[in-house]
Amino acid sequence: MCKKQLSGLSLSLVLMLSCMTVPQHGSKPNSPVLPGAAQQAAYLPLFQGKKVALVVNPTSCVGARHLVDVLLDQGISVQKVFSPEHGFRGDSVAEKLIDDAIDPITGLPIISL
Repeated sequence: MCKKQLSGLSLSLVLMLSCMTVPQHGSKPNSPVLPGAAQQAAYLPLFQGKKVALVVNPTSCVGARHLVDVLLDQGISVQKVFSPEHGFRGDSVAEKLIDDAIDPITGLPIISL
């Protein structure tokens, strides 16, 4: 698999994780359902030693923290963030043109979609 395909695979995996909800492994039938992004044991090993780009919005959270912040704290090499409407951290008005920027908290480049 070429380098470009691996990058796409990592990005696709993060997108899938941030959107899906599945019961915790070994949970009982009526256990709470967690978003895939909250199940770090399933995906963190796949990101170790890799450069990662994310397509996320303000709702891409693990608990009360943004997924990007969680991944950075886990030592994942997040390189770039692609963000749709409302901005990366939800600080932009709907339907307003948002320019590319640098996140003041992480210093990551934010590419506006």
